Amino acid sequence: MMEPPALDLVEVTRVVIWIHVVSVVVATLEYLRVSADFGERGAFAWSVFRTARGGSRLPPALRRIQAALFRRTGSVVLLAVQVAAVLAAALLPMRTMGQWLALLVSSTCLGLLAFRQRYGEDGADQMNLIVSVALVLTVGPFQSDTALRIGLAFIAAQLVLSYASAGIAKVVSPVWRSGRAVGLVVDTATYGSRQAGAVLRRWPGLGYLLTWAVIVFEVSFVAMVFLPWPWVMVPLAVGATFHASIALVMGLNNFLPAFLSTYPAMLYSSLLVTSQL
Repeated sequence: MMEPPALDLVEVTRVVIWIHVVSVVVATLEYLRVSADFGERGAFAWSVFRTARGGSRLPPALRRIQAALFRRTGSVVLLAVQVAAVLAAALLPMRTMGQWLALLVSSTCLGLLAFRQRYGEDGADQMNLIVSVALVLTVGPFQSDTALRIGLAFIAAQLVLSYASAGIAKVVSPVWRSGRAVGLVVDTATYGSRQAGAVLRRWPGLGYLLTWAVIVFEVSFVAMVFLPWPWVMVPLAVGATFHASIALVMGLNNFLPAFLSTYPAMLYSSLLVTSQL
């Protein structure tokens, strides 16, 4: 059996931060591209979204604060601050007060925007927020190496939970069990591809295989990541290919960096566990 590589704790955390930065920047740029939708005539108008947050029942002063933050101008400022903060977190030295403050500001902006966006967010946005909060709680000048390991383990556990819950949901779905789900998804106007849809209509058996490949990958990921080195790289490579395919076919660009930001934590935690077995 090959000896696993000796991964440096701080360097692994640095890679998590760098990929997380890419994910946050991609998500932010996508929002800025449609910033007009944050206006009162847009799909993300705060006058509509606030009704889902009990805005009409809040004290007037708090409603004014929310309006200042969440109308178009305030939302664009939040997005700009978020990009600046997360880029600073990548450029500043590891485990310094400056980096920790940058992560805190970025995480706060992510949290405020998640609160604002009652609709329109997806699993990538949720993963970005989870990773961001975990970094704030465990990366800083006052946290120990143990805190860093706990942070990486938490991020890895969130990845496993994400795949497992998605896989279980697919197993109980008659459409997914029928093997038609992937073909139906890629044949839609919103999340599909004309070329991919045509291929799967021509060869429905391929769609069946892809549908069940997704299910098997997600429900078995937790077992696969505890394979000995170097076999543990197989599920991670499959997962990276899976998310790259989603970005290419479905146009969900942020899923790739959002989930890849958890992979270094998953690899580190997996090697740590298997070395103790």
